This record gives sequence, structure tokens and C-alpha cells, in this order.
Amino acid sequence: MNASERRLGLASALSLKAAADQIRIITTLTQKTGEMALALHDIIAEGTILFIITPEEKTKNRGIRNLAHSHVDVVTHLSPSEVLKYDFCVFTQ
Repeated sequence: MNASERRLGLASALSLKAAADQIRIITTLTQKTGEMALALHDIIAEGTILFIITPEEKTKNRGIRNLAHSHVDVVTHLSPSEVLKYDFCVFTQ
């Protein structure tokens, strides 16, 4: 898959998630898993989560890395199949 096909697939996958109201935005990441679990309790109860973070936030993802039914991916490595595999996409502000 070349770069333009990948961008088009990613835009389509994110559009599907947005149409289904499955994109959430959080303001901050915390280092504590318990705090992140409480903040995202409603989303976790509904399904699996894909956290999309920036490369700068890669060292701050300890709080979400240990959550059950979740995956963390850096925005520069995001693929359309990852977006479609999880129920919700969560971005940081």
C-alpha cells in the first residue's frame, strides 16, 4: 500500500468512526492507571479503545498502557486496520 492509499484509507476509517460517534477526546494523560481507568470508565464499559497519541506523549502513556481492552498507538504509525479493529478512538487534545 503506498502513502496516498494509506492516507485515503485512514481518512475513510476515521470518517466511519466519527459518523458512528466513536471518537473521543481527552484533555490530559496521567501516569496513574487507576486515574485513567476512572476517567475512561464509560468508554471502557462499552468496548475496546485505541489511544492515539503524539510522539511527544510516548513517554507519558503509562497510565493507559496497562488498561484492559485498550491499545496505544503513535499518530505517525496509525493504520486504517488499527482504527477499524477497535470500538473507540481516543485522541489527546
